[in-house]
Amino acid sequence: MMIVLFFKYITDKQTILKLWTLLFIDLRLILMVCSYMSLTDHDQYTLFK
Repeated sequence: MMIVLFFKYITDKQTILKLWTLLFIDLRLILMVCSYMSLTDHDQYTLFK
């Protein structure tokens, strides 16, 4: 489904730029969440140890 949408909008450059910026922001958010989760997991691990 996503691939079809991607190929549908691949002709419009503006949409591609928006898509990439959204993807970039999503990646940054995921990285932030992952780092935060790992930090909290580490804290919980040290607490339970």
